[in-house]
Amino acid sequence: MDERQARAYIVEELGKQRGRNDILLTLCREMDIEWKQADQMIREVEALDSLQIASRQSPLLIFLGLAVILGGLGLTTYGIWYFWTFTQLEATQQLIESQYMYITAGGMVTGLAMITGGVIGFRKIIGEILG
Repeated sequence: MDERQARAYIVEELGKQRGRNDILLTLCREMDIEWKQADQMIREVEALDSLQIASRQSPLLIFLGLAVILGGLGLTTYGIWYFWTFTQLEATQQLIESQYMYITAGGMVTGLAMITGGVIGFRKIIGEILG
């Protein structure tokens, strides 16, 4: 494996989210170099080809981000629906149902946190892709 092939291999493997130690081990074996040299090579590739690596990682990260946002929307929507129906109940029914309110409130807070985290993740992905 020459240096050009090694760079392509590093970009491909980092794009697939492979473990850094696995990449290092392969480089050491294939190129017959020391661990520190392989680590330095990976750092150089990360610095020079970060756009290409980010574009390879983005489909998986976008899918995960969408899943988190949709899950957060589901939890938040359920919480809003629960509290809206809670206000429509009679006083005695509200007293009975109030014991489950903390679970729904926790779900709403978690849902809002999931939405916020998903949006922040999308901003980071778009920022890496656009440079």
